[in-house]
Amino acid sequence: MNGYRSLELTLALAVSVLCAMSLVATGIVIFSDIPPVVNRSVGQYRMLNGVILLALTGLLAVLLFSVVTGKLLAARRAILLGFTSLVTMEALFFIFDTNILSIKNSPVATAFRNIEAGGEVIYLPQPNALSPFGFRTPRDEPVSRKGYRLLFLGNSYVQGSGSSFAVNYPQAVEAALRKAMPGRDVTVFSAGVDGFGIKEDLVLYQYLLDQHYQFDAVVLNFMLGSDPTNDIPGTIRKAIAGQPQRLHEGWFLRYFYPFNTYISRYLVYLDVTFNQKWANPPGAATKGPPVCRPSATFTNFSHDRAADYYGPGAPRRLFMAYNLDKLFALADVAGRNQAKLFLVLLPDPNALLPDNRAFFVGKPMNWGWTRDAITQRVAGKLPLLDLSPAFLDRPDMFRCNDTHWNDIGNVAGAQRVAEFLAPQLGAK
Repeated sequence: MNGYRSLELTLALAVSVLCAMSLVATGIVIFSDIPPVVNRSVGQYRMLNGVILLALTGLLAVLLFSVVTGKLLAARRAILLGFTSLVTMEALFFIFDTNILSIKNSPVATAFRNIEAGGEVIYLPQPNALSPFGFRTPRDEPVSRKGYRLLFLGNSYVQGSGSSFAVNYPQAVEAALRKAMPGRDVTVFSAGVDGFGIKEDLVLYQYLLDQHYQFDAVVLNFMLGSDPTNDIPGTIRKAIAGQPQRLHEGWFLRYFYPFNTYISRYLVYLDVTFNQKWANPPGAATKGPPVCRPSATFTNFSHDRAADYYGPGAPRRLFMAYNLDKLFALADVAGRNQAKLFLVLLPDPNALLPDNRAFFVGKPMNWGWTRDAITQRVAGKLPLLDLSPAFLDRPDMFRCNDTHWNDIGNVAGAQRVAEFLAPQLGAK
């Protein structure tokens, strides 16, 4: 009996330490400027953190009171049972995720997997028949290729939203360049990954170079409607539950902040999965119907994103300086490998389409500040193309209830990029 009591007290002290560490981690997140790692509104995020803080404080107080006084034994045992169950579940989720789900050849074909590249962890899609990296491509890409080869880096826009490769952005650029430059044998190596930001682009580029892939030029596609917040200082992104998720970079918050647990991340994934109500409605073809009826959920998303990116205080919420530092780090890597870097700014429909802009009439919105910030920093240093003017007030170029291009938009964007690149690649 004495041995059981000693074990219970030891467990109570261990759980008390875990509670205290989690309490401190949550307090750091609440009372500092550390950005959120879970996609929730600021109000929701603060509320959830507040609830966790109060709960941990109460649990810790009960445990310590019980250990010191020997009272509240039933409450103490309930807390210990609950924490033991949670720790066991966390271990099981970790084992399942790192050995079965978020790995190469996962049983879930759409699950992202983690790879280590140059000491950093990034996520990639599952390998496919033509790409060991999981890239969307119409052909196998050898390590080296004759002719002039461009590497396209970016997120899902570079992965492409075309209904076929003929009308998919990077492949359409290749076709236009080959037509404009018949003697150069130009090819495009498409390395777009859903959700990537410049930090992941940089790591992936170096990883491909380490695998001895050769490129004559790099086209970095910066999506104005997502890239300013895809990568956030002090955080990393890796696949959990087979999906890209953001975690704190520092070990203390990584391991003790409750929202960084595998349990929490699986709950977030399930919540997102079962509440995706703004995807394309039945009959909304990729080619784009003549009339699109925006869903209420997608409209709210567009308004919220526009307010966050272009409303008052936006420069403090977005991480332009951090991302532009990564851009120039990527340019340095390209330069060391005798490759020229081109920057293409992909349009943000939340800032360009008339219905969304009309919602903010009379409000202090600065629709061009992100483009201006990039242009001022990049001007004279890197070749830059901003596609925004070509997509202004053109809802016919975007998929219904989606921020991605339809086939018309993919081809139009590709043509503009080809026209921008061809003279600088030596077209006659």
